[in-house]
Amino acid sequence: GGSWTRVGNVVAEPTASLNNPCVTVVETGPHAGRVLLMFQRYPLGIGEDAVVAGVEGERICRCFIMHSDDEGRTWSAPTEITSQVRRATGATSAASGPWRGIQLTRGPHAGRIVVPFNEGPPGKWRVYSVFSDDGGDTWKLGLCAPNSSPGMGNECQVEQLADGTLLLVSRQEKGGGVRKVTRSRDGGATWGALVDEPALPCPSVMGGLVAMPPVEGATATRLVFTGPDSRKHRVDGCAWVSFDGG
Repeated sequence: GGSWTRVGNVVAEPTASLNNPCVTVVETGPHAGRVLLMFQRYPLGIGEDAVVAGVEGERICRCFIMHSDDEGRTWSAPTEITSQVRRATGATSAASGPWRGIQLTRGPHAGRIVVPFNEGPPGKWRVYSVFSDDGGDTWKLGLCAPNSSPGMGNECQVEQLADGTLLLVSRQEKGGGVRKVTRSRDGGATWGALVDEPALPCPSVMGGLVAMPPVEGATATRLVFTGPDSRKHRVDGCAWVSFDGG
């Protein structure tokens, strides 16, 4: 980190808005060492409150993926994967992450790549994940987590716990000023109810979630969450640590 290269565009499209970049590093499998970049494309002047349902047409949110096999120095051309990662009916907008996806390291789905998502329409947000069992070549669409408390989930992050369970921590919209969480026990294909996490405040903004290397003798996953220490304002960035897998 002592010095850095110049900033360069990975992909640019002047007549569109490219949003929600989500990076995943592939550690194992046929594409070990590859960096995946997923993002969404909105037409010029048509935001997430104006796109329509479906996976074809001019007024839709489209999803793309690119990859780098040289640690980000060069990148493939974007490949459209809208029909693989966004529902053809009901959903309008979609957002990967933003930030990063993960590759599972344990359990029956070890090697699977999981990218957290949310979908609109605005005011009816839901969270889910998409996953790949072939290193990111093809993707499958998971089911949405049921909303079981006031408010909805939005931008989200996911980590794997020591027992193989996935934990998803989400921004909340129109809820009680705290993060929302849900768990998956089948590698991200389905999710339990999305519930409030009183220990983690949230003023409706994205937050970070990282599983730390295990401490010697520990039986549970150590997690670090980062976000504002406020239920209403985007101020006072802090870190919270869980020593028992959340």
